[in-house]
Amino acid sequence: MKLLIIQMRYLLYGLLGFAIFFSAFLIFFISQLPDDSLLKNYKPDVMTRIHASNGELVKEYSKEYRIFVPIDNIPENLKNAFISAEDKNFYNHYGIDPVGILRAFLKNTYYIFSNKRPEGASTITQQVAKNFLLSNELSISRKVKEALLAIKIDAALSKSRILELYLNQIYLGSGTYGVAAASNRYFNKSLEELDLSEVSFLAALPKAPSRYNPKRNYEKSFSRRNWVLKRMYVNNHITKNEYDVFVKNPIKITSNKNKPIYSSDYYLEEIRKQIINIYDEDFLYGGGLSVRSSLNTSVQKIADISLKSGLLDYDKRNGYRGVIANNSKKNWFQEYVGIEQPHNFLIAKILKLEEKKGKVAIEVLQDENIFQGYLSNFNWARKSLGKGYLGPKIEKGSEIFKVNDIVHVSRSNDNSFHLEQIPKINGAIVAMDPHTGRVFALSGGFDFNESNFNRVYQAKRQPGSSFKPFVYMSALENGLQPNSLILDAPFVLDQGKALGKWKPENYGKKFYGPSTLRKGIENSRNLMTIRIAQYLGMDHITEMAERTNIMSNMPPVLSMALGAGETSLIKLTSAYASLANGGKKVEASLIDRIQDRRGENIYILDHAICENCNQPYIEENPKPKIINKSEIIFDEINAYQMVSILKGAVERGTGRKTKIEGIEIAGKTGTTNNNTDAWFLGFTSDIIVGVYTGFDIPESLGKRETGSSVAVPIFKNFIKNYYENTKALPFIIPAGVELIKIDYETGQISNKIKDAKTIYEAFGKNDNLSNLKETLVGSEGFQIIEIENSEENEFLIY
Repeated sequence: MKLLIIQMRYLLYGLLGFAIFFSAFLIFFISQLPDDSLLKNYKPDVMTRIHASNGELVKEYSKEYRIFVPIDNIPENLKNAFISAEDKNFYNHYGIDPVGILRAFLKNTYYIFSNKRPEGASTITQQVAKNFLLSNELSISRKVKEALLAIKIDAALSKSRILELYLNQIYLGSGTYGVAAASNRYFNKSLEELDLSEVSFLAALPKAPSRYNPKRNYEKSFSRRNWVLKRMYVNNHITKNEYDVFVKNPIKITSNKNKPIYSSDYYLEEIRKQIINIYDEDFLYGGGLSVRSSLNTSVQKIADISLKSGLLDYDKRNGYRGVIANNSKKNWFQEYVGIEQPHNFLIAKILKLEEKKGKVAIEVLQDENIFQGYLSNFNWARKSLGKGYLGPKIEKGSEIFKVNDIVHVSRSNDNSFHLEQIPKINGAIVAMDPHTGRVFALSGGFDFNESNFNRVYQAKRQPGSSFKPFVYMSALENGLQPNSLILDAPFVLDQGKALGKWKPENYGKKFYGPSTLRKGIENSRNLMTIRIAQYLGMDHITEMAERTNIMSNMPPVLSMALGAGETSLIKLTSAYASLANGGKKVEASLIDRIQDRRGENIYILDHAICENCNQPYIEENPKPKIINKSEIIFDEINAYQMVSILKGAVERGTGRKTKIEGIEIAGKTGTTNNNTDAWFLGFTSDIIVGVYTGFDIPESLGKRETGSSVAVPIFKNFIKNYYENTKALPFIIPAGVELIKIDYETGQISNKIKDAKTIYEAFGKNDNLSNLKETLVGSEGFQIIEIENSEENEFLIY
């Protein structure tokens, strides 16, 4: 009995010692546990998604590829698949699963002697604790903390919240975090669209995402997927019939190779910059924003192809600058595998030059595959001698190539290819709604990967003659009319001893005498423009540039009237939109709406106000009353007069190459000194398009290269394709405009019924319609020269 008492005493001492040790053990680890309070209000970094105007997803920005989905929006089948695969007792344990731990212990004891990999017993709650609060360190210490945290989390959070955290945080391979991102990446589907075999595949991934990637290990992936289906059946989440059907389904992962043949990189990069400016970088990459842009993917495709085609055409007619390299190695293509080529270009190697047939046999690299073909057109590739001069005509391939030369090509048909080269010239195009400023499409250069410099927004260049409409607009505002006569004659300005005399000239160095204001724009007369600017005073011109936001702080010197200042394509296009829309100021916009991760609107582009939208519905007057909020910067009659004049520039002036049968187009070319930059700004009743072309390091485009030859073809190509399946509407003539027949040459009102020299001119009701015989003359201080006139004697000052 005494011995029993002694034994009991030692047992109690032992139990007390163990209790003290275990308590100290728990206190030690509990004191080291991280704070789990963030899980209650946890907001994971969620990607921002950019959508086109039709809702199409076009870009995602994120630190981690994750789409957060609330637990109530996650399908039951998907929840059951993960619970069956990872933690079948999830709803019954308190954070850790003692039965699962015991089972794993017994199995792992056997696995140690069988040289098999041990298996874990972590519950979903333990995985949440590890993924959110702990590291991936393999140690007993971490496992103890994980278990303690799991118990604590299970007591603090509901099972639904724990499962929500788990399913949105877990890594599922291919750079995806969370089930929604994985569903989108692997199947290009929303969670609701997944079938049982697909949710089972996702649930198979957490154990080893790389090992069970079907593109690498299809058999292992297929087997693991079917194991998950079996667990769902065993746990009564699916029927035997469902199991038998879906276990046979192959795993079909979507391919991302079908990329669009157009590029919207410049557009999307500008959106990225604007969002960062509005909010900040962290908000963009982790805020889970949903951005609805103004991007029209169909229009973007037309714009991108039109710009690239125009730049390539110019580049080819100015000669070939040579091959990329010469490589005699059999595995030459290894240097180029994985390197994305611009536009629709491919890399090819010259294999054989057939002198008799003139064919050039080539080996082409495409998508890591090699196949053979031949060059069908290379005769354009005359050697470029610079400044627009070309070498002799090409008769056969050996005059250009050597065997083993590496070149760019594009596909013509199955085995026929065209010789290509990356153009040295660059440019930009922007298409927008002239009434709202919503940008439908833009491309800031030939290839974003070659240069992400956005020439729509970032390039500051002289607009040249494309600025002239705003000089003439100022003239219309200050009493001149479309048929007012302006002197086109030599102009000399003495700038002082240091600078000498300034002698501007017309293109072609000709003078045309007294001409109508209309003809000054239609034929882009420099000397008439200078005289108007001097007549009005440069303060009017600088004010016009400021009002239209073309440029700020313009120096009040006459050369600025000829477009010698610098502006960007987006600013100039926006200014032209004010002419097209009847005088309303337009600010270009790329973003229509931004929503936060909860779907709340945090930014809405608002062009107009609805006056009666908040009023009760009245059957007799159901239409909303919309008031445009835009600032009025031009009188609508003056604006239409300029539209009419710019239509004339397309009909018979410098933009006549733009003319397309059945489409009313208004526009103006622009070419700067030494033919350095070439522009065309044109519009119809519902779209405005701006085109800029030039070299990034300014140099002449060539003696015969102007806005008409370089920029106009890009614009015309765009408009023809834009209206291929859409009817173009005529310009709206505002109230107060009267169309009166005048003589095109003299500006005099004409009473002739049919005459090739007469046109209908737009006048305001308050305009002086008397037959004008006066000629606008220069300002004081210029030499007066008597000019003989057969009809009457008059003095012209110039």
